[in-house]
Amino acid sequence: MTEPARQSFLVTRDAFDARAERQSRAVHMSMTQVSIERVIQGIKMRIGVPVAAYRVLRIRVQAPRGIATLTLSHADSDLDVVLATGAASDVTIAARAWAAVLDKSLVVEAGATMLPAFPRRAAPALAPREASLGHRRGQGDPTRMNTRVGGEHEIIARS
Repeated sequence: MTEPARQSFLVTRDAFDARAERQSRAVHMSMTQVSIERVIQGIKMRIGVPVAAYRVLRIRVQAPRGIATLTLSHADSDLDVVLATGAASDVTIAARAWAAVLDKSLVVEAGATMLPAFPRRAAPALAPREASLGHRRGQGDPTRMNTRVGGEHEIIARS
C-alpha cells in the first residue's frame, strides 16, 4: 500500500468512557494516528497517539457465550480502543483485517466464567481422622519444658 493511501484511511466512532461526561468519547483513527476526544468536568480534551505506540490487537472471548471483543491495546488501558464486539467468528474475521491494516500482532485471551464449586464433603467424614491424630500426640509436660541439662544453650541461632 502506498503512503498517501495509508494516510487517507479514517474511522470515527463513539466509545464508552467511564470517566468522561455522558460516559462517551469520540475516537478518530487512521492507519498512523489515534485521536481520542472527550469532555471531563467541562474541559474538552483531545489526545493524539501514534498507532506505533499501541502494542497489540487483543481478542477477548467470554465463555460460554462466545462473545468476543477486539481491542487495540496500549500500555495505558485508558487509551485502549475497542474496534469490534460480537460473535467470536465475526470478530476473528475483523481482527485479521485490522491486523493487516495496522500491521499489529494478534493476542487471543479466553476468559472463563466461574462455575459453582462442588459442595465439600460433610464434616463427619473428617472427624474420625482428626480425633485419632489428637490421641496419638500427648500433651507437653510443663515441668520438663523449663529444665536444662548440663551447660546447654538455645538451639536458635542469633546474630
